[in-house]
Amino acid sequence: MPQRIFKSIRVRLTLSYLLVFGLVQTAACILIIYQREKDATAEFDISIEEQARSMAKVVEIAADGNLTRFDIQKVRQYVQSFGYANFYYEVRTSDGELLERSANLVGIGLLEFLPDLEGLQEQSKVLQTVSGETIDHILSDGSQMRLLSYYHVPEGGRPFIIQVALNLQKLHAFNRQLRDSLFRISLLALAAAGLTSWLLSRRSLRPIESIKDQVSDFHVGELDYRIDVDETGTELTDLSHSVNDMLARLDRSFNAQSDFLNHAAHELKTPLAVLLGETQRLRRAPRKVEDYENNLLEMEQELLRLAKVVDSLLMLAKARAGTRDLDEAPISANDFVTEALERCQPIARHREIRLATTLAYDADSDLEPIVLGDERLLIAMIENLVRNSIRLSPVGTIVRALVSIADSKVIIAVQDEGPGIPENQLQNLFAAFVSEPVAGRSSGGTGIGLAIVSSVVKLHHGKIKVANREEGGAEFIITFPLLNNSESTA
Repeated sequence: MPQRIFKSIRVRLTLSYLLVFGLVQTAACILIIYQREKDATAEFDISIEEQARSMAKVVEIAADGNLTRFDIQKVRQYVQSFGYANFYYEVRTSDGELLERSANLVGIGLLEFLPDLEGLQEQSKVLQTVSGETIDHILSDGSQMRLLSYYHVPEGGRPFIIQVALNLQKLHAFNRQLRDSLFRISLLALAAAGLTSWLLSRRSLRPIESIKDQVSDFHVGELDYRIDVDETGTELTDLSHSVNDMLARLDRSFNAQSDFLNHAAHELKTPLAVLLGETQRLRRAPRKVEDYENNLLEMEQELLRLAKVVDSLLMLAKARAGTRDLDEAPISANDFVTEALERCQPIARHREIRLATTLAYDADSDLEPIVLGDERLLIAMIENLVRNSIRLSPVGTIVRALVSIADSKVIIAVQDEGPGIPENQLQNLFAAFVSEPVAGRSSGGTGIGLAIVSSVVKLHHGKIKVANREEGGAEFIITFPLLNNSESTA
C-alpha cells in the first residue's frame, strides 16, 4: 500500500513541492537566525562598551586626578542607577592593582581574565566571552559572561583599567526564543504549503485526467475518435497530438489488418473452393481416366497455389516479427543476389526472359558488399522482386540485378523492361493485397510479394524506393548499411 501511494504522481508532486519549499524555508530561517543573533550580539557589545565608558567618566570624576583617594560612593551610586541585576565591574590601576569591584564579586575577582597589560594599552579595549570555574562561582547557573577590559587615560590624570561584565543568559534566552518561534512558524508554513501543494497538484493534473477520461471512452471500433487538444492545456499539447497520431496509426493498422485478412481469406478461399468443387465432381459419377487426370491436374495446380499463398503469408509474418526470429550473420550481397537469380532461372526460361547480373567487388581495396542479416529473408526479398519483374516483362526482354557500393552503403537495383508502374499505385505499392494488375495483365502472384520485400528491408535497417525508368520498365533500388570487412571477420 505505501509503495502504491508513492507511485501516485499527485503525491510525488506534493512531496517535491514540500521538499523545495522546506529547503528554501530552512535556508531562510538559518539566515534569519544567524543575522539576528549577530545583530543581538553586536547590540549587546555596544551596550557593554557604553557602560564601560560611562563608568570611566564616573571614576575619573570621583578620583579627580588622584586614584588613591577617589570617592568610591559616587561610583557605587552610579552603578546602582544602571538597573542591572547581573552587572559586574572592577577598577584597577594601570599596573593591575585593584581599586574597586562590584558587591556581587566579593571574594571572587576578574583578575584571571585581565589581558596582557601591554597589549591592552595598545588596543585600549578587549572584548571576550568568558566561562570556567570562576564564572560558575559568580553566576551559579552555568552561564557565560561577556567581559570588556577597557584601558582609560583621563586628561591630566593617571590611567586606569575598568573591567565590565554582563551575564549572557538573557542573550541566550533571546536566541532560544527566536529559534523556537521560527520553528513553530516553519511548521505552520510547511503544513500550509503541503495543503496548497496538494490542491495545486490536483489542479495541475486536471489536463491529464481529461486525457484519461477521453482515452477511457475509446473502443476498437471507434479508433477514428480523437482527443480534444484544447481541453488538455498547452503544456500537454504535444502529448495530445502524440496520442492522436498513435490513434491514427492504430486506425490505419486495424484497417490494413482487416483488409489484409479479407484479401488473405479470399486468396485462400478460391483454391479451396476449386478443390472442393473438383472433389464433389469426382464423387458424382464414374468418369474416364482422362477426366480423372484432368481433375487431378487442376487440383494439383490449386494446391500449389494454396501452398504458395501459405508460404508467402508465413514469410511475411516472419519478416514483420522483428529481430526475435532473425538469424543474423555477415553475408555478401553478391552471394544472396546470385542465389536468388538461380532460383528464378526456371520461371525466367519458361517465360523466355533473360536474367543478367552485375556484382560489386573492388579488387584494389578488397572491399565486398557485406551486410548483416538473415540470409533466407534476403534471398526471398530479391527472389520476390525478380519474380515480380519476370511476370510483368514482355517475352525476350532482360531483368537485371545490379550490386554496387557507394558512401558506405550496399546498393541493390532490380530493373525490368516491362510497362512500368502507374503513378496512382506507387504510394501503396508495398502494401499487401492492394496492388492492381499492371497494364491490364494479371500478375499471377499472391499479392504480398512486395509487402515481404518492404518488411525485410525495414528489418535490416535498409531503405527501398521504386521509380519508372526513362527507357521503359521499373527499377527497385534497395540500400543497406555496409558492414566493414574487419567487422565481418571479427
